[in-house]
Amino acid sequence: MLTGLILFSVFGILIMVLGLIVWKKQKISLIHDYHCTKVSAENVEKYCATMGKGIILIGAGLIGCGVINYFASMIYGFSILAVSFIIAFVIMGKAQKKYNGGWF
Repeated sequence: MLTGLILFSVFGILIMVLGLIVWKKQKISLIHDYHCTKVSAENVEKYCATMGKGIILIGAGLIGCGVINYFASMIYGFSILAVSFIIAFVIMGKAQKKYNGGWF
């Protein structure tokens, strides 16, 4: 169980750092090309902020999953991960539709 906590935490931190880089440094190049082909130059900042926050939420869900799995039942941990992933998916999906015109 300690191994799971460590792995979830390490991957969660790495994903959160990736989200911070996308958000704060506006590294749109870290997002797959076809997801940002139609994002205009004036919307890059807003798009990166929204996508970065979604990525950070996924990382936070991974850390939360690891912590809950370590101290309680795995069902609760993976529920936290699922909820955070769904919320992040909705946030990033709305950004895709608004700034890129769709997923592709």
